[in-house]
Amino acid sequence: MPTLREQYEADLRLPQIRATLDTIAWAEGGRSYGTLYGGGTFSDFSKHPNRRITAGGYTSTAAGRYQFLYSTYVDHSRTLGITDFSPHSQDLLALREADVKGGLPYFRRGDFVGGLKALGANGRCAWAALPYAGCNQKMRGINETVNYYNSKLNGNNIVPGQTQNQISPGMIAVGFLVFILLID
Repeated sequence: MPTLREQYEADLRLPQIRATLDTIAWAEGGRSYGTLYGGGTFSDFSKHPNRRITAGGYTSTAAGRYQFLYSTYVDHSRTLGITDFSPHSQDLLALREADVKGGLPYFRRGDFVGGLKALGANGRCAWAALPYAGCNQKMRGINETVNYYNSKLNGNNIVPGQTQNQISPGMIAVGFLVFILLID
């Protein structure tokens, strides 16, 4: 049985998970792994920067590609045995947050909207900028968010709603045509 961290490592190889992480970062304004709340940057990835920054009427310690609060970083890094704030660690921490808030099972199976709804259910408020977040902050629109997700998913050569192991009707038609040509 894989450990929690090993499962998250495996999840990072799934195109629907990569597209989900890209979409979370886009929605949250995490232009890079070194983004601070309010738009500043940091370059020391040995730890979460834990800087209290006031911008847009809010004060936050959010940092990184997924805008983790320092308290979230502390909780999830302990669970996963993470000791830094490297890009790879941030990816694992984002999966932990999605898992704790109930969205990860949906994201794994490619149900992006179901995952968004789970993240915001019952006041969970994982990422404030995502639709259905319920954090009482400005959210991205559902259509633009789903369109962004689909663009990232298509960039990974996966058709929305199709897993890696599914065969599309077009693939069947091409295979049938090749078969006809071979037996002719």
